[in-house]
Amino acid sequence: MTYSPQFTASDLIISHDEMAYDGFFKLRKLQLSHQRFDGSQSKIFERELCVRGDAVGILLYDPSLAKFALVEQIRIGVIGRKQTPWLLELVAGMLDKPGEDKQQLARRESLEEAGLEIAEIEPMLEYFCSPGGSTEFFSLFCGHVKLAGIQPDNFGVDDENE
Repeated sequence: MTYSPQFTASDLIISHDEMAYDGFFKLRKLQLSHQRFDGSQSKIFERELCVRGDAVGILLYDPSLAKFALVEQIRIGVIGRKQTPWLLELVAGMLDKPGEDKQQLARRESLEEAGLEIAEIEPMLEYFCSPGGSTEFFSLFCGHVKLAGIQPDNFGVDDENE
């Protein structure tokens, strides 16, 4: 199936754009309107947009053992829910170092967060995580690692509060 969108960025009008917050995350406050499918223009409405850099995730896999490795980290987005905010998840990181490409980031984060060196790396897919309110674009890789003899340990970067 081939998808050809009916609209382009030129069918969106941003009438106001301000930086509402500029901290660890950045939050833009927008007033906008857009072309509608019935041919009319929407009313001007307000939205907040979380401005995040692009990110990379790495599914660590040992093909000889047919096993995956995950990391456990605290995630503040889970605070206030019934479950614990310490989650098992993929190794991941933000693409925020000048000159570092996505595969270099994947390899660095694997060493920092899991202590595992990636032997082979394969791109899997790319997607927008939550395009209703965030600019973050995610690239997922599979990193082949050796898990034989590996024991759970503490990793992470102190300066990043990992």
